[in-house]
Amino acid sequence: MTFAKKMLSCGVYYTTDKKMATPFRHFNTFFGDPVRAILSAEVNKCVEEDNLAELAIETGAYMKTHLDDLAVKYPKYIQNVRGKAMYMAFDSETAEDRDKLMG
Repeated sequence: MTFAKKMLSCGVYYTTDKKMATPFRHFNTFFGDPVRAILSAEVNKCVEEDNLAELAIETGAYMKTHLDDLAVKYPKYIQNVRGKAMYMAFDSETAEDRDKLMG
């Protein structure tokens, strides 16, 4: 499950003693936020005009090709390459091997 930062700042994850004293004083994901709606519409317009979804698909395919090549070269560290567009993942043989990749 994913929530925008607005969800976090509106109090959903806070304990009762940390919630805002005045309900709906701060716009949130469920109550609505007109300014964020306008900003979101502009972001969507940029995504369409600049063809960003297609670019993400092309870039993801490029990345997957290279990850597949690395999986052949380093099968202990990179296995089961998968994903779509820019959301890529792979497995390592062990958690220790994964940690070595992480640094």
